Amino acid sequence: MDLQAVRGWLLQFEAIFFDFDGVIGDSELTKAEIWKRLFNEYGISEPGDTWYQAHIGRTRMDHCVDMVDTFHLSVAPAVIADQQKAMEFAAFHDEFVPPIEPMVQLVKRLYEDNVTLGVASSQHRAIVERQLEHMGIRHCFRDVVSCEDDCPTQGKPNPRIYQLAAERLNVDPHKCAGIEDTESGHVAVADAGMFCIGFENPNSGRQNFPRADLVLGFPDVQALNPLLGIYRALSSVGGDY
Repeated sequence: MDLQAVRGWLLQFEAIFFDFDGVIGDSELTKAEIWKRLFNEYGISEPGDTWYQAHIGRTRMDHCVDMVDTFHLSVAPAVIADQQKAMEFAAFHDEFVPPIEPMVQLVKRLYEDNVTLGVASSQHRAIVERQLEHMGIRHCFRDVVSCEDDCPTQGKPNPRIYQLAAERLNVDPHKCAGIEDTESGHVAVADAGMFCIGFENPNSGRQNFPRADLVLGFPDVQALNPLLGIYRALSSVGGDY
């Protein structure tokens, strides 16, 4: 992989949008454990954590509709969604998710290079805001778009959340990039017309990125960070880059 070229791509976009769960915060294992507990409460024999990992990247309501349909439950999806939301809020109120350090460092370096950054997450705003504040990077993002905005029933892979994120920052989505760790999320980025970057996070389960323009793993992101630092150092003294 030509990381120098990747660095150049990142610096030319009008804006770069990050998913939160599985890209900035390593929250997927905690969420999987919540679904495991929820499945146990409904007497479902299939492991809830395994089921969740196969559905990572979709909205809470999408999960609940599939859960009711798949296991023929006699409860409304909205009831399960409220339960899951309460369990998730309790979990994330009591703990902070581990930051994905290479991505956190990438956010900081891009911010210092004056790249406009945003978050487009299926997670709830209060959770995302609290976690970003704790990581010390909330100020790096011009905006946070969540499932509570103008797309509550249009979760990923519907591109609406990325389209809205671009609209709110008044940027052309075709001149932006989105970073996602799931197949459904990366489809949303691609369908929004953005340059699509797939991030391989082992805790997000086995994901495919057939429509990604670029796929990065942990080592790639770690290697990119010092290159961006070199860009800042050279540009500050008028050097070539």
